[in-house]
Amino acid sequence: MTCNGLSNVETWTVSLWYGEYLREILEENTELRAEDLRAIVEDIALNEQYETDGFVADVVNSFLNAVDWIDLYNNLTPVEA
Repeated sequence: MTCNGLSNVETWTVSLWYGEYLREILEENTELRAEDLRAIVEDIALNEQYETDGFVADVVNSFLNAVDWIDLYNNLTPVEA
């Protein structure tokens, strides 16, 4: 099920909360790829407020597993002509 033009609600939620920050990072470091976005978001989400183990970490990891990182990356990077 799509959500606001992205592949699912999890992808849209990451874009909503972290999209501008990720876009800035991608503009500054053009070597980053879609798979790098998960590590960045995971670092923020798990280190921001929670320990890296336990219930909340399991919920966050489950949520992040559902994100379509390629779709998010494509949405955050400009299309080259």
